[in-house]
Amino acid sequence: MESQISIKIDYNPDRKNPEDIFSAMALYISAQKKYGNLLADSLDFNVKYELILSDIEKGSIKSILDSIANGLGQFINNQSMSLINDLINIDELDSTEKIENLIDLQESKIKEECNKISPHLDRVKFAEIISDISSANQLLEKGEEVVINHKTSEYDNVYYLNTRMRVSVAPEEMLIKGEHIINTTKDYLDIIKPVNFGDSQWLVRSRTTGKQYLAFMEDKPWLNRYQTGKLPVITAKYCMIAIVKLDVFKTKRKTEIKRAEILKVVSVISSDEAQNDLF
Repeated sequence: MESQISIKIDYNPDRKNPEDIFSAMALYISAQKKYGNLLADSLDFNVKYELILSDIEKGSIKSILDSIANGLGQFINNQSMSLINDLINIDELDSTEKIENLIDLQESKIKEECNKISPHLDRVKFAEIISDISSANQLLEKGEEVVINHKTSEYDNVYYLNTRMRVSVAPEEMLIKGEHIINTTKDYLDIIKPVNFGDSQWLVRSRTTGKQYLAFMEDKPWLNRYQTGKLPVITAKYCMIAIVKLDVFKTKRKTEIKRAEILKVVSVISSDEAQNDLF
């Protein structure tokens, strides 16, 4: 079992409109699936997050969902439960600023968990997800509860959804006015974390801008020579001169590097040489 989510609605036995319980459950499941795929997109994971209905419990309505995401199901479900926790004390999301603050909090947690410099959650899609949760909440009656269980081979955690939470901001209001920039340039990079095996992203710092970010190494011939020991190991004594492609989204609030690629390694020189070149 990679990771399993169960959503249980404890409903009033004599409630009117029992069909609302099934509609609410469908919205909760939809929100979970949408958020899983949004997380995968934010990290450039080439996976599709799927949920499989494995069981339905009698009495209360309970959906047990196994996740399939090529080994990433546990990470995605952990982040989903983090969002559920962050909604515990939020009863009203009635402004774009409040939703933006909630998104910023999720992005900071993703950054910490994955060591990714600028994870980006699509604002409109995120607003659609929390709006689905809000719509499901509104279908419940007073006294009804939603209990979410996250189970893996290591642990079994229970979360209570804040069913009071309401969203009164239309998703399209989260459209951010900004500039999408794709720039290819020569840069001087301090290598903070080289990749000696595989195709993971390199952690670098630009000497031109001072910004730190993760970059895909797309100069495969150079990478092969480096990883097979034909080139010296890069340490703090060295600086990489490279042709870098940056995919950036810039707003008044912040600048996010959505994707960075090292297209060509021109040379690797001493840090002193790099400093002299820049000045």
